[in-house]
Amino acid sequence: MVVYNLYIFNRNGQCLFYREWLRRKQTNMSKEEEFKLMNGFLFSIKSFVQRLSPIDLKDGFLSFKTNCYKLHYYETATGHKFVLNTDNNVGNIRDILHQLYSTMSHSSVREASHAGSWYEADGRHLDQQLSTWLTEATNSSNTKSKARAIIAPHAGYTYSGPTAAFAYKNIDPTDIDRVFLLGPSHHYSLDHCALSNHAQYETPLYNIQIDKQITNDLHKTGLFSVMNQQQDSDEHSLEMHLPYIAKVFEKKRKDFQLIPILVGSLDSSKLEKYGQLLAPYLCDPKNLFVISSDFCHWGRRFSYQPHNPADGEIWQHIEKLDHQGMELIEKMNLADFHKYLRATDNTICGRYPISLLLATMEQAKKVVSANQVPKFHMQFVKYAQSSRVKKSNDSSVSYASAVLTVVN
Repeated sequence: MVVYNLYIFNRNGQCLFYREWLRRKQTNMSKEEEFKLMNGFLFSIKSFVQRLSPIDLKDGFLSFKTNCYKLHYYETATGHKFVLNTDNNVGNIRDILHQLYSTMSHSSVREASHAGSWYEADGRHLDQQLSTWLTEATNSSNTKSKARAIIAPHAGYTYSGPTAAFAYKNIDPTDIDRVFLLGPSHHYSLDHCALSNHAQYETPLYNIQIDKQITNDLHKTGLFSVMNQQQDSDEHSLEMHLPYIAKVFEKKRKDFQLIPILVGSLDSSKLEKYGQLLAPYLCDPKNLFVISSDFCHWGRRFSYQPHNPADGEIWQHIEKLDHQGMELIEKMNLADFHKYLRATDNTICGRYPISLLLATMEQAKKVVSANQVPKFHMQFVKYAQSSRVKKSNDSSVSYASAVLTVVN
């Protein structure tokens, strides 16, 4: 098989990778123009094939052949496009291109698997949307201290995007080198914490670099497993924060790195161990912690429908319930927060990442030098509900944003 060149495009038509080997003829245009021409050609030929096909197509456009070369095409479910030009004697290599994609995804870039459904896939539109929400978010905090950690929701941006902006509004990225992103596991049973095996996380804005050194250091402790490709791709609690992180850090996109951590169901003993491990990082002003959590999930589909008529309508009871938990988080008291969870069973899906943040602050007093442990202050800056529940057959999810700052 003679291979001439390979193009890899993302869903937005940006060429992520290009390499040529035995290409015998060059165009008289720049590579940027060539990439745009190729991407436009792919769009046109796909449309042509779909419209004129006399039968239903299972796989769509696979290849075309000229008297000189053969173009092979493979598109993933998330819109990544692989184009390989070879000599005419090569047969169907769809499986090879799929394997190339699997290898690339496993070892390098985690695709933005929820873009286009949970949030805007077009980078320009997404950037405008985030800019609008950040502009509209009024900072209700009186402190001028920089955020050391935030708590923010991870639902679809139509529902939780505006609320998340109130937390991200408080981040000054100037002196931050690393972002620790902690989210709950929604799809897989996990009784510990897990790390990513990827080198980058894709967003429609730009790819975020993973801090492999810190990730490897954490893995060497023996306390962490590594997410497989499917687990990493399926989990939205981490991905839904990536566009906001990319937006806030856009002016230093090459000067910060991410440490994603999937947090499982941790008992008190494990919270203590992980807290001790993460405490030095939380006390370092060059690090930011992002805690991913929604609050009450109320409704029959969540198997959770408490209501005390004395509190008013159902949505008012939910609000009171959430604020009880939020007040305990603001007091940074892990034991009382756990008592509240046992008493109410409130369906706060990020209870374990939140608990880990609280445990990390507690353990910092034990494992970090006293003169290096900051005085922390926690404050919730926004609360919202997806809808105001008034009837038992309604449902809603609550969203809250909080900011952890250092008191000077």
